[in-house]
Amino acid sequence: MVDVAVAQAQGPRDHMEDFVRFEQGFLGHEERLYVGVFDGHGGDAVSRAAASQFHKVLAAELDRGGSEREAIGRAFRTFDDSVAEETGGAVAAVVLLDKDAAWVANVGDVTVLLVSRHEERILTADHRLTNETEYARVKSAGAIVRFPYAFLPGGEGLMPTRSLGDREFRAIGILAVPEIASVRLSADDIWLVAGTDGVFDPLEPAAVARLARAATTARLAAERILKAALAAGDDNVSVVAIRR
Repeated sequence: MVDVAVAQAQGPRDHMEDFVRFEQGFLGHEERLYVGVFDGHGGDAVSRAAASQFHKVLAAELDRGGSEREAIGRAFRTFDDSVAEETGGAVAAVVLLDKDAAWVANVGDVTVLLVSRHEERILTADHRLTNETEYARVKSAGAIVRFPYAFLPGGEGLMPTRSLGDREFRAIGILAVPEIASVRLSADDIWLVAGTDGVFDPLEPAAVARLARAATTARLAAERILKAALAAGDDNVSVVAIRR
């Protein structure tokens, strides 16, 4: 099995709205790993539910058949429907790792970074108004844009342009549809790091990659990244380090 560790801290915020879940030996396959990172807003109802239930929803969709990409897409739809009556929402990133194959899906601004021996690259999309495609969609749907938020006409605002929950924001183009990347990992790809905006807003990807490369275990990497993020930022912080 791969080496996996989680590090989390509430930081200076009044409440902790981040939740993380990982499952080694997912669906009975020794080398299959599931990771879910969920960052709530407007309360923790959706992020808490996602940490508790999303892996079960995904397992059921994988059992239905079809490709991993199709199953992940269905899982996002099914879970989002299940929290339609909840208050608030959550951004999310899900990683499914099976030997040297990885599928990464996200809505919102949770980031997954692939770290190789000499370079790093982000595998997730950033669903905020700074993304031109996302901006165009919510603007055309009638959102009132006041950076960095998209507002309902006469109502509340939201920073992410894709999320789970947030049902009232569907009217202005806020989607629960994930972007999904599939990656074939090489021997040089030694780390996957998943983190909330509490990690990747204050820290550049290169800085996160350096901390991971310098660590000998996933626990050390996660703890060092957490410490650096807390020193540089002011948010809830959650990081998952995966060492292959």
